[in-house]
Amino acid sequence: MPRPRQGAAYRRGAVHRRGHRRQVGTALAVKLAGARPDAQEPRPRRGHPRIVRIAESGPQLDKNPPALDPYHWDVSLGLIDPVRISARFGTTDLAVWTGHTMPKQKECADLVSMQGQFMAPVTVGTVVCVKTQGGRTAVLTITSVTDDFSTGLTAQATVWSKQSG
Repeated sequence: MPRPRQGAAYRRGAVHRRGHRRQVGTALAVKLAGARPDAQEPRPRRGHPRIVRIAESGPQLDKNPPALDPYHWDVSLGLIDPVRISARFGTTDLAVWTGHTMPKQKECADLVSMQGQFMAPVTVGTVVCVKTQGGRTAVLTITSVTDDFSTGLTAQATVWSKQSG
């Protein structure tokens, strides 16, 4: 087991002998951990998609990793005959990609801003660009489809960091 640092914080009792931090205040704990309190968690990189389930409650794609959220989802299962996914109520934040290659972040963002819609039919292999609630761009590739609201469908999701500007 590694030895704790023997600095001033150790002498003040901020670190136990086993190397565990005591709750002595956020600033000291953050300093000991070497992290910035305002640092954002890293986003998945392009090429490392995550599998998400899209059902009656869909995923919130801004979470890392994306997770089902019954109140703050970005896309959900809209209708089941034919199977369609929908954006958040009152938005046009998704668009079906019809290109022959996977879209890049800017291509997806441009497609959603110019041809965004509320609902789109999907089958296995459909590629959908999405604008998240947090302003990020995501691309979903549908990997399985069912006609059950509780099971829903699955997709590979890649979420890009926000574009600056």
